[in-house]
Amino acid sequence: MSTKFTIKPYAATSQMNQTSAFETWEALDAAITQIHRQDSGQLSYEELYRKAYHMVLYKHGHVLYAKLKEKVTSYLKEVSHSLAGVDSSASLLTAIGQRWGDHKLAMGMIRDILMYMDRTYIVKELSLIHISEPTRLLSISYAVFCLKKKKKIISLTRYRNFYVS
Repeated sequence: MSTKFTIKPYAATSQMNQTSAFETWEALDAAITQIHRQDSGQLSYEELYRKAYHMVLYKHGHVLYAKLKEKVTSYLKEVSHSLAGVDSSASLLTAIGQRWGDHKLAMGMIRDILMYMDRTYIVKELSLIHISEPTRLLSISYAVFCLKKKKKIISLTRYRNFYVS
């Protein structure tokens, strides 16, 4: 006679309430500010990843996404205002190139912290297609970024002849 064993799912003992979610966001907000200032040497990326993971796991992904969107938007506005004061066009192009490089580096670090949100919450809740590395040199279509039908991703193979250089 065989005995049937069943494995029960892990029951989480603690839940994150709204106050805890905002406290967790404050810690992530401070870390993102440090990343934008290029002062991220003392940050624990494992701890930050865990905080973002718990926010999404305990159904506060909407708070995380909204606050991140607000944070990045305000940072980019600051950057655009700082670039508005540059005098010559050659200096402006140099400054824009430098700021773009800094921004790509910072967003790469932020993406690493928020990887779980990017792969679960963004795809499932917001119906956006996950693009892991849009800055790589490969054939991509810009039409892919926000297209998705109900439970069926549109096949965009006809757009694959566009190359980013």
